[in-house]
Amino acid sequence: MMKSLLLLATFICGVQVACTNGIPASDVPSIVMNAFKAKFSNATETEWDKEKEWFEAEFVLGNNDHEVKITPEGKITMHKQEVTAGELPEALSAVIHSDYNKYRLDEAEKLEINGKIFYQLAFSGSISEINKVFNASGTEDHTVPYWD
Repeated sequence: MMKSLLLLATFICGVQVACTNGIPASDVPSIVMNAFKAKFSNATETEWDKEKEWFEAEFVLGNNDHEVKITPEGKITMHKQEVTAGELPEALSAVIHSDYNKYRLDEAEKLEINGKIFYQLAFSGSISEINKVFNASGTEDHTVPYWD
């Protein structure tokens, strides 16, 4: 029994390590770090990851969670931040109230991707959950993948 528990614990730890690409801030190239600090100088609780071709930082600014993707050359290509339903554009709020009134809005995030603004919304209903990306006018945008 003890051997089985030890084997299970080892497996779980191994899975957790294999699923994370977390890196210490000291391993982030200075050009990437400088770009991040220039735009988000008041960020706290910053955690870094190395994804395929970019660096990703998760951090807190004010009371909101944020994430950014930064190229190795120091270009911030994507920025995501939590927003409240009251911070959504009026046109998008109208679409939510008319087309998604059977769902509860669980999460709203503002995305800035190469200078363009989008909103990703997570809804839940009695039997399903849906994730959608919209532009500010309330039109669903199928070209932008939902960023988890």
